[in-house]
Amino acid sequence: MVRYLLSIILVIFVSCNQAPNWKGAWKINLELQEQKLPFIIELFEIGGGFAGKLHNSTEELELISQNSVDDKKLRFEIGAHYAVLELEFVNEGELKGFWVRTNKEDYKVPLTGKKTSESNELYSEFAQIDSDINVEGRWEVEFREGKKGLGLFKQQGSRITGSILTNTGDYRFLVGKVEGDQLYLQGFDGVFSFIFKLKVRDESLSGTMFSGKSYNTTLKAIRNEGFKLANAYEMTKLTDKKFATYLGESLTGNRVDLALGEFKDKPKVIQLFGSWCPNCVDETHFFNDWIASNPELAPKISFIALAFENFESKAQAVKAVKKSKKKLSMNYPVILIDYNRKIKPEDILPIDKGRAFPTTLFLDKNNKIIKVHTGFSGPATGPFFEKFKESFQKTIVDLVSN
Repeated sequence: MVRYLLSIILVIFVSCNQAPNWKGAWKINLELQEQKLPFIIELFEIGGGFAGKLHNSTEELELISQNSVDDKKLRFEIGAHYAVLELEFVNEGELKGFWVRTNKEDYKVPLTGKKTSESNELYSEFAQIDSDINVEGRWEVEFREGKKGLGLFKQQGSRITGSILTNTGDYRFLVGKVEGDQLYLQGFDGVFSFIFKLKVRDESLSGTMFSGKSYNTTLKAIRNEGFKLANAYEMTKLTDKKFATYLGESLTGNRVDLALGEFKDKPKVIQLFGSWCPNCVDETHFFNDWIASNPELAPKISFIALAFENFESKAQAVKAVKKSKKKLSMNYPVILIDYNRKIKPEDILPIDKGRAFPTTLFLDKNNKIIKVHTGFSGPATGPFFEKFKESFQKTIVDLVSN
């Protein structure tokens, strides 16, 4: 009897002290405004610790492990953003925790998770389910506030992928399903979270978008294959304000004067940037890819980023922008212009208004602004992204040739 009891105690002791099995795929549910937003993460061991990937539709975001309190708690930074996942192992196959926006005060969203054998692509099972409803195509979207958007959706069976573009950016990668007369779409990129719950009726959509902890708005849409947004090259107007060529000191302490040194007599691309801005991250990835793919043209162009942040202190902003510069491999000067939303782009540049981040200015070798591109339509926008890449290439070739 004593031997039996000792065996039971030993089993319990070993079970309680066994290291949690974090490895594998987990299906996470964020709890947002009484809604659930699912996504998949994969965790794997590396160098004695853990790393991972967060799957958002067709994109993958890197999960970078931070120091943990114990082996039952892990903390991951999400990509290049100011957000983390705080995970706590509950028991075999279950976890709980929070999604935390580290650049916002008291921004924690609860989550739960379970081990899964599902595909990394959410709603993949719906691709095999036929639907009487077809939402593929272009949709003219109007939000409650009057903001217009262009919905671009693809459909396979009952599974939907796509994005919604606006005049200043896009909602990045969305994925979801049609079920009955309901269209459900979602997206989570570490910084922003979106849930669209829409009713499909004939050639129209109507319903609600939920975003983050508290924001929600109604929207409606009609199928409109001919609908177009504003021309991104015509939205921002130039003014007669004097353009000072000295922009300030970069994060590395170097003076950036467009008329001197390495910038003299070279065309420039000036990026209005924010560490908090996912579309800015997308544009920076594009710049990096373009520089790597154009070894002859790239040295003839100077790229410069002007950062506009929203922190209580300059030190916090400097730390944030330096972190972004490192994570995004921004091998060009980055200047912190504003740390607490008191300086606007139009205060320092000859433009009528800073409407969007990013905004991209193209300057010739004499520092004359030739073009301004407002916003950025990233990889999730398909043909619009391809069109931007073509126009960017042509603009650079023209600047270098003249």
